[in-house]
Amino acid sequence: MKKWNSIQEFISILESIKVEIEARLIALRTPPQSFNDEVLLKYIETRSTHLTAEYVKSKGVKSSSGRVFASNDVSALIKDGASDVNDVLLRIARDIFNKNTKSVDRSFG
Repeated sequence: MKKWNSIQEFISILESIKVEIEARLIALRTPPQSFNDEVLLKYIETRSTHLTAEYVKSKGVKSSSGRVFASNDVSALIKDGASDVNDVLLRIARDIFNKNTKSVDRSFG
């Protein structure tokens, strides 16, 4: 959390966090509007690019290059986004992805 210099500034920070939490709740409760949203929701649920890729493969969906969907395709969607994704879902997925990446870096880096 950002540092604050006054109670009013702390209140402002908390209010902005509240707005973001409310936006995330709405996004998570809304049915996916695209297949990419569905992929992001599965990633948010599993917190795993591998399990998400397995889910996509089980639906018979191929990557944009026509090959079998893989973990790196999920990673690319999270990193690069897409024109048809919900921005809030993308922020959630990126937060999880970044925490997972930092966790791996701490363990092996």
